[in-house]
This record gives sequence, C-alpha cells and structure tokens, in this order.
Amino acid sequence: KTMYVYILECSDKTYYTGVTNNLEKRLIVHKRGINPDSYTYKRRPVSYTHLTLPTKEGVDLGGRRI
Repeated sequence: KTMYVYILECSDKTYYTGVTNNLEKRLIVHKRGINPDSYTYKRRPVSYTHLTLPTKEGVDLGGRRI
C-alpha cells in the first residue's frame, strides 16, 4: 500500500505535515475539524499547499524534518 506525506498550511500560517494512505479522505477530515484535540482543529481553514510524496509502506517519520 502506498503512503503519502502531505503538508498543509494552516490559517495562522503554520504548517502541518502528515502521513496517510488515503489523501482525499484525510484532507476532508482536516478541513471539517472532526477531532478537537488535533493540531489543525483550531487552525482551520487549512489548505493543501505542497505536493504529496509517495513513500514506502510503514514509513515512520518520527520527528524528522522535511
């Protein structure tokens, strides 16, 4: 299964980086603000601003910078 690294720009001009195997679904979740504890919830609206990077399955970015 292909995983994607994505970068969002938040309304406060900060950036959020995530990894998903379903980019379309994940962007909808960020934009709707389903989880009040998430980084992007209070920083909506968010916009998808960077190209996705396909990665190997099981990649762990664990704090690495992009």
